[in-house]
This record gives sequence, structure tokens and C-alpha cells, in this order.
Amino acid sequence: GFKIKSTDKKRVGIPLLSNLPVLSYLFGYNSSRDRTSELTVLINFVEEKEDKEI
Repeated sequence: GFKIKSTDKKRVGIPLLSNLPVLSYLFGYNSSRDRTSELTVLINFVEEKEDKEI
């Protein structure tokens, strides 16, 4: 299978106030999200047998 890991980070807050160095801690916060996706492929072989006439 295939496994994919990703992390999203962003800064959230009140516009202008969250951009000021001292006030950014009061009016904003950092957000992060970790995601993992997995894809599994299963293959099943089927053999068909035919009766042959002589």
C-alpha cells in the first residue's frame, strides 16, 4: 500500500492586530493539523476452467 503523511500549519487571528509583534499573542494563535492517508490495493486472480469436448 501507499501511505502519505502531511502537516498543515497556519496563523489565525484578528487582521492587523494579530500581525503586530507584541499583540499577536493576545489576538491570534497558531494552528497545525497532521493528516495520514493510506491506499491499499488488493488483487484477486480468478482462473476459469472450461470442459473440453473430445
